[in-house]
Amino acid sequence: MLYLNVGENMDYKILNGKKLRIAISGKSGCGNTTVSSMLSEMLGIKLINYTFRQLAQEENCSLKEILEKAKTDDSYDIKVDTRQVEMAMQESCVLGSRLAIWMLKEADLKVYLMASEEVRAKRILNREGGNLQEQIDFTSMRDAEDTKRYQRLYKIDNNDYSFADLIIDTALYNPEQICKLIIDELIKRGFIATSTNIQKETKMKDLKGPAFFSQAGEFAKKDTVSAKFGIIMNVPDNINLDELDNISGLIFSTCSSDVKQNLCARDMLGIDLDKKSMEDMFHTFQDKDTECSIVPKEDGTYKVKLISGSLSKSYSFKLNEFDRKVLGC
Repeated sequence: MLYLNVGENMDYKILNGKKLRIAISGKSGCGNTTVSSMLSEMLGIKLINYTFRQLAQEENCSLKEILEKAKTDDSYDIKVDTRQVEMAMQESCVLGSRLAIWMLKEADLKVYLMASEEVRAKRILNREGGNLQEQIDFTSMRDAEDTKRYQRLYKIDNNDYSFADLIIDTALYNPEQICKLIIDELIKRGFIATSTNIQKETKMKDLKGPAFFSQAGEFAKKDTVSAKFGIIMNVPDNINLDELDNISGLIFSTCSSDVKQNLCARDMLGIDLDKKSMEDMFHTFQDKDTECSIVPKEDGTYKVKLISGSLSKSYSFKLNEFDRKVLGC
């Protein structure tokens, strides 16, 4: 498994063993470079942010000079855009560029960062210095020239970004918060998962197997050898948990907090069910070979599912504080 370390000691994993490509676009001063760099570092995947700024550095000239040349020589745009896509297709990455969300059609998530012209000009002023009005004028000129070029070269209207998966007003959030919004969307869409959720899901897959029944916690060793769960109406305070070392958990109507804590210490669930559900369990399944599983529900609660032959019943419950610790919730 490939885990990605993401701030606050949080780990993430790219799911399904696939490459993850995130495209982030925005006009100058929207924070594209900052957010793309931060997100790639958080996710531990490559940053691709090859722009006119990088091209100008490589050719040892100013950004304004490159922009001026690009007005009459389309090879500058094509070189930048082609290189970006080629690099992005090689591995999991964050591609941050003016046209990323348009050019990288294979992107799993397309993010557009926006901000007002004045906000963007102030950011550029803080980065590059100069006069505010001059920066506003230059930013406006640059936007207009970019739009003309993109329309001429690719028939792309870079003012129409309505198709983006996420549109974020960067004046409302700092870069860390923007990255969190993007990460939340990646989780929501099933591209990544937290290590906590992965461990929880793995744990849940193991919570399935035969169950034995006992009214007051009395049982024979033969009853527990192959069992995964013990269904006990009333758990006694002196129950011998050493004899249940192969059990994933107990399901009960009554159980003391001390016993629940001991179960938790042994990485065993202690599932509280109401008396009516427990009585129905015993009435329906006690004398049958019964398979038990713990199943999460969409509303965040859980259910105990019992199956015996063609007979199947489910009983809803909420995790107690000890169960949450066992599952890493």
